[in-house]
Amino acid sequence: MPSPTFPNVTMTSQYSLGTNNNFYYVHHSRNFSSSLAKYKGIHNLKAGFDYRRIHDDGNDFANSAGQFTFNGVFTRSTPLTASPAPARTWPTCCWGIRPAAADSFRRTLRICNYYGAYFQDDVRLTKTVTVNFGVRWEREYGLQEKNNSMVVGFNTTAINPLAANVQASRQKG
Repeated sequence: MPSPTFPNVTMTSQYSLGTNNNFYYVHHSRNFSSSLAKYKGIHNLKAGFDYRRIHDDGNDFANSAGQFTFNGVFTRSTPLTASPAPARTWPTCCWGIRPAAADSFRRTLRICNYYGAYFQDDVRLTKTVTVNFGVRWEREYGLQEKNNSMVVGFNTTAINPLAANVQASRQKG
């Protein structure tokens, strides 16, 4: 799905054209709260629960209109070796010779869940003195993607099962 914008054109010896920050996001949330209160003698007991689901839904067009990079490699006298002369990227752009091109489109449906609960007791000792006791528990889970296409809780200490194969092929070579 291409974005309706000009493609991102990068030239090493010229100004770049276009942009790669094409996105459309909608932020919204769903909430549920509940609370109870009970007066009993000198005690004012309160308890409650709170749930929130925060959504960050959208289309990330990134470079879906196209990303074209021109670096002048094909206009050098010897394309396989670096030249001290400045790269001539404009001719490669005019000829349409590009060493790199990319496009992308991502639909993201990110969510974040929050839970909270509390209990509170206001004790009225006299007409002018009230003591307040309470506890609150909160839990906010990390950012998640609705279709499970985002890495959350990545284990950086896990051993890659393919690592032994890579080491064996290096030793053979």
